[in-house]
Amino acid sequence: MPRKSPGKLQVWRVGMLRYDRALALQRYVMEDRILGHDDVLISVQHPPAITLGRHRLSHAILTPHSELRRLGIEIYHTDRRGEVTMHLPGQPVLYPIVSLRAIEMGLRNFLEVLEDVMLGVAKSHGIDAEVRVPFEAGCWIERQRQIGAIGLRLTGGVTTHGLAFNAKPDLGYFSHIVPCCGLAGKEATSLAKELGSPDGVDEEAVTEQLIDKFVEIMGYKKVANRSFNMEKLVPSLDRLITVRAGDGGRRWLLKLKEMDQHH
Repeated sequence: MPRKSPGKLQVWRVGMLRYDRALALQRYVMEDRILGHDDVLISVQHPPAITLGRHRLSHAILTPHSELRRLGIEIYHTDRRGEVTMHLPGQPVLYPIVSLRAIEMGLRNFLEVLEDVMLGVAKSHGIDAEVRVPFEAGCWIERQRQIGAIGLRLTGGVTTHGLAFNAKPDLGYFSHIVPCCGLAGKEATSLAKELGSPDGVDEEAVTEQLIDKFVEIMGYKKVANRSFNMEKLVPSLDRLITVRAGDGGRRWLLKLKEMDQHH
């Protein structure tokens, strides 16, 4: 738990978004947070993508890049901690843009918060999951099957990246990588697989459970829920992928906030 009570949290639901666009969004929201604005929790899913962290291992990708491109799987190098991760539909992702400095919380403690978020959701579905597995971040079942992954970065006391929880993705995609952040002998699993009932898993409901558990554990008292029509903003977001931070980015961020659709 934070040493100081957090302020207001904005929950942004942006739907399906290409990974590099979501990364650009995180970076600009992070700069907004450093300037003193609210914490933001970005809820998103991604088309198939392999992301490599700062501890990237080339042997963790098992399929030739040309074949991955043919299959429509993108590859991205990121600035987060960790190694290789697979993102794909059916996998709710939360990116908390949170000032740990403001609440006097360490990065390790925050990582444990994200683990507890996934643990709480898994257990609510009757899954006997566990966290705090030695040397292996995330949410695990029998210490062999990973149902949720975590990768974080801290800039100016503000977090980016976050958690990915396998609700009901096509687990066949994980055959293209050494799953579970490149850990040999481990495998990826999902809520649907563990329950033996893909049709019984509502990924939107799982997403809301993850959000609610994050709010509960962090102790937010004020939450603003917002949804965005990202199709209208993708051209601007694409420009931000290559534009440095500055007034242009700030103006775009203000435009983004103006176009939100309240529930």
